[in-house]
Amino acid sequence: MKLLDFIIKFASKGDSSVVSAASRIQSSIDAAEASANKLSVSVGGRLKQAFLSLPGAEFITNPIVAMTAGIGTVAGLGMQAEKTAKSFDVLVGSESKASSMLAEINDYADNTLWSRMDMSSAAQSLLAYSIPAEKVVKDLKMLGDISLGDKNKMATLSSVFGQVSTAGRLLTQDYKQLLNVGFNPLVDISQMTGKSMATLQDEMSKGKISFQMFEQAVV
Repeated sequence: MKLLDFIIKFASKGDSSVVSAASRIQSSIDAAEASANKLSVSVGGRLKQAFLSLPGAEFITNPIVAMTAGIGTVAGLGMQAEKTAKSFDVLVGSESKASSMLAEINDYADNTLWSRMDMSSAAQSLLAYSIPAEKVVKDLKMLGDISLGDKNKMATLSSVFGQVSTAGRLLTQDYKQLLNVGFNPLVDISQMTGKSMATLQDEMSKGKISFQMFEQAVV
């Protein structure tokens, strides 16, 4: 039953207490819609989409229960969106640059298999490892292409990419993490350099595989 029909039905019966309760629900929905609009600007999504993303949402038939669940979901997502925006402001050091970067990330996510939230999270990981802001989106797209829509793989790749960048070289522990998600950069480095896998593994153990070589393999 639509909320308007719900109100009209009980208003016709003169039940003012129910009308008042329904009006309060409408006010809550209006507040939720405001949160949804804020969410759509920075991270994306609408009230209906947010509600339908709830586990089991398609099984909820009671309109009051559905509205209550939707309100809570959107409010939470709205707070997450605001937190994400503030995090980018801090990591990038400029509100305007952070806003521009988020817009570019959102555009990339909207045209791929990725969600905006997954891409924002990966970008924050890269920024946290001091990847230059002007390189983040480019690196994000490279890692996204390798991950093929697997958010767990993307999370690992973005973290390891940042670690290797910070260390300046590919270390054995980083290499093992990459192998665990099905990516072997030494294969590409072998093709680039003509060196055998055994030789490259030995060089890696000695810290001789530079970040630049690793980055070329990711490309």
